[in-house]
Amino acid sequence: AASSRYSIASSANNSGEIGWIKETLLSLEISRILGKMKKHDISKPIEYPNGYLILKINDKKEMKKTFNIDKLLEDAIIYEKNKQLSQFSLLLYKKLKNNITINEY
Repeated sequence: AASSRYSIASSANNSGEIGWIKETLLSLEISRILGKMKKHDISKPIEYPNGYLILKINDKKEMKKTFNIDKLLEDAIIYEKNKQLSQFSLLLYKKLKNNITINEY
């Protein structure tokens, strides 16, 4: 295959196969291009600073995941509280450290 002969990507060792990729992990440009493609389509070459990228879709699948909005909100609030408490603790520690003098007798 051309990928194993000419490609510098690590996927060249596997005939260019990269496996299933979550759409959220793709750049907006790649996601847009793949969104217009159908099963077995091959993209036009996409120019990058270090070469060209050619995409082929072997298959598409849609995964549905349900989210508990209340749980996500609660987790976000806890994360932010902990972040702010950590920052406050660090500031207080630095203030105490700067104001304490230890005298040796």
